[in-house]
Amino acid sequence: MSDSLHLELDIPCGVEEAWAHVVDPSWLGDDGQMDAVVGAEGWVRSDGETRFLVVEEVEESRRLTFRWASFREEPSRVEIGLESVPEGTRVVVSESPLRALACATLALR
Repeated sequence: MSDSLHLELDIPCGVEEAWAHVVDPSWLGDDGQMDAVVGAEGWVRSDGETRFLVVEEVEESRRLTFRWASFREEPSRVEIGLESVPEGTRVVVSESPLRALACATLALR
């Protein structure tokens, strides 16, 4: 991954239902395992490739942040936020390469 990704999508369901899908990693691939607990390790398999992940932050029904990586792609940090909107739930997904995050942190010093 060379660039950051930012996506917002409104889905027609409540925040609690959306959260249940966010913490089920199978929506990220064909299969997976993850506990929505800070420090938990997990994995997601898609098209024969496995990405390994570590949960960094959890705000129940609001936000999930994790780092993940495979042996083919550089590691990145993913943040998924949920917000109630009149149409249901707004899902906001941001993903940035860890290399870019490290450079931004150094620039702030």
